[in-house]
Amino acid sequence: MACIPCVKNHLSAVAGILSESKRFIEGGIKDPKIIEAIDIATKELTAAERGDLDPAKVASLPPREKEIAEWAADQTRDLRHSIDRISDKATLEEAIVKADQINKEMITKFIDLVAS
Repeated sequence: MACIPCVKNHLSAVAGILSESKRFIEGGIKDPKIIEAIDIATKELTAAERGDLDPAKVASLPPREKEIAEWAADQTRDLRHSIDRISDKATLEEAIVKADQINKEMITKFIDLVAS
């Protein structure tokens, strides 16, 4: 079964690890800590997309959860593409902002879901 709380946690991990990576930008975009953060973020998104957001699993969700899962699938894909474009400080910062925005929106959607 698809797991909305799990997706929320994957997105939180991505936002956190990318945000933390900017501390190492003085070492250049190829700093080992930045490379490691990109790797971890990519793995978190892949786990969410292939596991918790698998279309076959999402199809069996109740309508409200399905809507959130479909939104999250689009967002994780878009975020993964942003991470794939990281090549300098500016593109790293763009990915950090995007990850933070998506994460906060996911948290809001999750709170609304559990509160209803």
